[in-house]
Amino acid sequence: MQRPNLFLSRAASASLYEWVRGQLNGRLPAAASVACLALLLAATSGCASYRLRGRVIEVKGAAPQMIVVNADDPRLQQPGLPYSSLEVTIDPNALKPLRVPLARVDEHGDFDITIEQPGAGVLDFKLAVVARSQGHQPLIDETKLPASFRRILILLPTGRDNYRPEADSLQDSLRFEKDMKR
Repeated sequence: MQRPNLFLSRAASASLYEWVRGQLNGRLPAAASVACLALLLAATSGCASYRLRGRVIEVKGAAPQMIVVNADDPRLQQPGLPYSSLEVTIDPNALKPLRVPLARVDEHGDFDITIEQPGAGVLDFKLAVVARSQGHQPLIDETKLPASFRRILILLPTGRDNYRPEADSLQDSLRFEKDMKR
């Protein structure tokens, strides 16, 4: 069963914002205008999920790359690199970054990741991605989280996967403390 959408569409909220601005005839201070827009944006994103979509493809002789493209970009039609893995983090430099569970690319090289982050796709969030596939160099890159109508194209060249995850200092400290108690 699908949840009813109790929020305004983006177009409706933009129309409402313009109507409010017109009614106030320029008497709305700039700060209040920005606050009004932020509330409307929050209402439009509501509880809706954001979907990060794209394709992983193999390239010859290039460096690993992540490119934000339009949904109709012809490169998205190239044969994909199946069964790659994606580690996605939203706002990686924040105090509480959102680490999305490990995502797998399908047999065509496509991915469709649901992100439960209020404001994702509307507000400015940074996106960090680690893409890996057997027999290919890994991609470790950051970009701005694209709008929902855009796609991510990940280019992985053939080569050695020498990626090693960052050490988790908190987990290391807890493990050390546990070992000391023995």
